[in-house]
Amino acid sequence: MESAPVELSLAAIRSALDQLSRHLESCGEGATIRIDNDAFWAISGTGADLYEPPPEPTIGLVSESWENLQSMISGDAVIGYGFVWLADVLRAIGREFPA
Repeated sequence: MESAPVELSLAAIRSALDQLSRHLESCGEGATIRIDNDAFWAISGTGADLYEPPPEPTIGLVSESWENLQSMISGDAVIGYGFVWLADVLRAIGREFPA
């Protein structure tokens, strides 16, 4: 199964994040969000090879991903893996606030 490349507009990504943030604020969440379930199943690796068995899941922590993002924000180095940490946090928000 060959997968075609997907092109994503950075402007559209920013717009989606902004719209979702405004939605949380309109739900009365204010400036902070509480995530009650810190732990989640994490699957390491790229996941690009669909013909190979998936790697064993491990336990990830939203708090750890958030701490990593905070360290990245306060430091000088922005690293691409920050998108993975952000995805962990956004996934937890989506589970906590599905409506």
